[in-house]
Amino acid sequence: MTALRQSRTTLLLTSALLLVAPPAIAQTVSFEARVAIPVDKQPPTGTVVIDGGATHTSDPTVTLTLAATDNSGTVAQMKFSNDGTAYTPPEPYATSKSWTLTSGDGTKTVYVKFSDPTGNWSQAATDTIVLIERGVAYTKSD
Repeated sequence: MTALRQSRTTLLLTSALLLVAPPAIAQTVSFEARVAIPVDKQPPTGTVVIDGGATHTSDPTVTLTLAATDNSGTVAQMKFSNDGTAYTPPEPYATSKSWTLTSGDGTKTVYVKFSDPTGNWSQAATDTIVLIERGVAYTKSD
């Protein structure tokens, strides 16, 4: 008989073995093995910067600069949104991405979530930029 029980951090294997032998020497041998398996519940943290930190753009296609870290040492995936609700399908983590803002003049926010190999997703990292599509001249301010 073998039983396997798992708590949040420990895997417990219990087993009993009946040795087949003449009645005079038959016996049951039991053992337990406890193995600590760490459970990662901490999501990555990260940042997104639109067009190198620019405050305004006339082009709805921007470059996102991404940085993320995780306690496991690996950030596995990322997903993007223009509204904070509908996200793209997850894709492998990278440090930059071309992204298209929603059309129309005004302040645009880009949302990015990062995940680690165990599937913990971060809170959204955000950045904003003002999109001016109508040819209005503007001066970049720092």
